Amino acid sequence: MPVLVRAAAGCPEVDVVLAGRCEDDVRDFLATDPDADRLRAEGRLDVDDRLLDDAEFDAALRSVDVAAVLHDNDAPSGIVAEACARGVPVLGPDRGWIARVLAATGCGVSARVDDPCAVAAALGRLVTHRERYVHAARRAGHSLGVQHFVSRLIGDPQ
Repeated sequence: MPVLVRAAAGCPEVDVVLAGRCEDDVRDFLATDPDADRLRAEGRLDVDDRLLDDAEFDAALRSVDVAAVLHDNDAPSGIVAEACARGVPVLGPDRGWIARVLAATGCGVSARVDDPCAVAAALGRLVTHRERYVHAARRAGHSLGVQHFVSRLIGDPQ
């Protein structure tokens, strides 16, 4: 979150939406960071710190131009699959599973996620060529699928 806030602070065309339950360290950062304060005052940072139901999650994801997934545990990402299912391009790390998916499908851009300048540059590429990434995300959404991510998280319904 700090890297995305830093990147957005330097890009006046970028707004940040954080939807979903935040960890304590993210809450602490958002409560004390001057860039977060400035973005919030400018109406460019919106935080909805709670668990979302399915309809709210869908609406939140459909409302953004880019889904930023700035971490990778080198495992399949349900957020990437969910974003692609909705035709939303992805900003992801330059390593791991997400980077491989972005390179193979063209559904987004990879960046060094510890570098606000690299994240800002990647956001710029995504915005400038958004339609190309939207089309690629929609194509990828057909092959990535989301159901197996859900069933792995909550178990197969009987």
